[in-house]
Amino acid sequence: MKKSIFKAIILLLTVIFMFSAFSACKNNNTSVDGDDVKMVTDEKTHKVEGTLHDVNVNYNAPVGTLSANGRTEYTVVSASEYSVASKFVSKHLSAATGVNFPLEFAEECNLSAGKYIVFGLNDLIKSTVTVPEASVLGDQGYYIKTVGDDVLVYFTSEDGAQLAAIALLRALVGYDMMSGDCVIYEKAGDVLPAIEITERPDYEFRINSNEMKGDAKYGMGFTQKSGMLQTETGNVHNLYDFFTQEDVENHSKWFSEGAIVQREAVGGGLERVRIGQPCFTAHGDKEEYEALLNHMADQIIEILKNKPDVVNMRISQNDVMDENMTWRCTCAACNASYDYYGTLGGAMISFANDLAKKVNAYIDANEPGRIFNLIVLVYQEALQAPVQRKNGEYVLDEKGKGIPETRYTFDEQGNKTAVLDENGQPEKLVCGRGVAYEFAASKANWIHSFYEEENREFASAIEAWAGLGSSNLYIWSYEISYYQYLYPYNNYHILLDNFKYFKEFGGNYIYPEGTWENMNNPGFAKLRDYINSKGMFDVNSDYNELVDKFFKYYFREAAPIMRKYFNEVQVNLTINENITGGRVHSYGLSDNRVWPEALVTGWLNSFEVAQNEILKYKETDAELYEALSKHILIESLFPRYVLCTKYDKSFSPSQIKEMRKSFLKDFEDLGNTTHQEHYVISDVTSGWNLD
Repeated sequence: MKKSIFKAIILLLTVIFMFSAFSACKNNNTSVDGDDVKMVTDEKTHKVEGTLHDVNVNYNAPVGTLSANGRTEYTVVSASEYSVASKFVSKHLSAATGVNFPLEFAEECNLSAGKYIVFGLNDLIKSTVTVPEASVLGDQGYYIKTVGDDVLVYFTSEDGAQLAAIALLRALVGYDMMSGDCVIYEKAGDVLPAIEITERPDYEFRINSNEMKGDAKYGMGFTQKSGMLQTETGNVHNLYDFFTQEDVENHSKWFSEGAIVQREAVGGGLERVRIGQPCFTAHGDKEEYEALLNHMADQIIEILKNKPDVVNMRISQNDVMDENMTWRCTCAACNASYDYYGTLGGAMISFANDLAKKVNAYIDANEPGRIFNLIVLVYQEALQAPVQRKNGEYVLDEKGKGIPETRYTFDEQGNKTAVLDENGQPEKLVCGRGVAYEFAASKANWIHSFYEEENREFASAIEAWAGLGSSNLYIWSYEISYYQYLYPYNNYHILLDNFKYFKEFGGNYIYPEGTWENMNNPGFAKLRDYINSKGMFDVNSDYNELVDKFFKYYFREAAPIMRKYFNEVQVNLTINENITGGRVHSYGLSDNRVWPEALVTGWLNSFEVAQNEILKYKETDAELYEALSKHILIESLFPRYVLCTKYDKSFSPSQIKEMRKSFLKDFEDLGNTTHQEHYVISDVTSGWNLD
């Protein structure tokens, strides 16, 4: 669909929606007549070539009977190191068919002795069929093939086993998971289709955005271990965890002026704080810079010795919030570096390269072959790329990537000296071995894709950074309003396009930060989880198909009502984009003009209708009923919150008190804690006088 046609359809929907809303208000009706409101997406404008999703499953020419008459002749035989994935396969085959699929752990299997699903016995599989090369499958790819009436499942890692298990179940029983409590099987599991599947995920590191239990993370295909170093503070903005206040006193040049790493806590002892910033040049003092590198390298090496699963570590500045109002170090060396490169990123990449050399020397001598990456967080003052510019614009090469600058060091007065390579030639500032960068554009407009003009500034930065030579692009994206967790953020339709855009520039790790503090956030956060799980695996997934499938199974008979509500929310936000904007750190989304009382009340009433639609399951399938009821309840939190916080004067004191009590109870019972990033719901409810 062309962009102009898409905009015309949105305009038409806007007129329909505005007329419907006006009519509702005029007639004092509490529901919006939005039957004709259907959100249309500009899908399949972009497609990423070169991905590997070669799936051939033929149900019309089955090669065997998987289950019949309450029994199966098949046994799942697995290598013991893949027990989690093979148990997952056996569990869901049994659940889908009502038949127990036995699981055995063995190193060998005689295929002529029975019927088998062979899982991870790679020597046997390679002796039976020709499997794709390791360079094709990568670390997490897999190959599934039926041979005679057996199924052979090949992979080479635990992550590959997880994805292979999901793919196998998808082929055999139509498995899918929309959320932790919504698993479906679209196939009966009676026939064994002819199968040949060769796949690898488009992103190897697929990090879930919202708080999620382990079984949901596994069943939806999210990466189980990000490999990112976790310290006391967390896995980002955590460099101060490598220092003590004594380090600040003895090596003040490692920090910006006035830095505080630790201080006395109330009640005694020390507490960690993040005031000020690390100095990535050590104020231009060569001896202090070398001491800083050695200090960091020694601690990282100790971590590597004790934590074999650590693959990545972020080199990041402190966030600017609360007591910390320092954006970057402003010593003479840092200022000179910033002026030359046009970004803090130049100093950070230089520091990471020098640090990586010391860490790599240890790896080569003691753990040869180990993969470990220092990831520079391209964020805030480091967002712009340290590459060549002309008249303020990036200069790109013939491939559309930035052209690296010559690397310089800067002394205590800010004077620069070119860094020379082993041949005595000026060195270019590129990512060295074991150094990559993570793009985190918190100021981008995340309700638009990076293909769109609204994000051209930030897309140009990604294109420029691509010239620094890192083989993998790490992405920290944003998908919620962090000042208004409970409000819907209208980015559903661009999630896949952003996955595509980042993939085109080497995207391999992606963390779309959502409501990481809440378990069951409203605003269709579960839909985002589902789209993310599919799009990270296959960026060319079809958005409309995913949304249709999600509503069909996640809400069942209540789907038409909930889809109507979803569509109306999208159109309402499209109408009011001039008010809300698209920034994730803005209060525009909660502007009263966006959410008129009659509209919100009408939506709230529709949830009662939705609950009535699923009542039949209360007697016939209590577990399903509880799940569906919870799904509807989650989404009801948003309009209830609006009425409780914005339109409380429309109700009597006793009415609003009961409404607020009910909202708070449901909000907390659903496992939620916060209304704004880092701020708990009691910040709002403490003034409600609910006693």
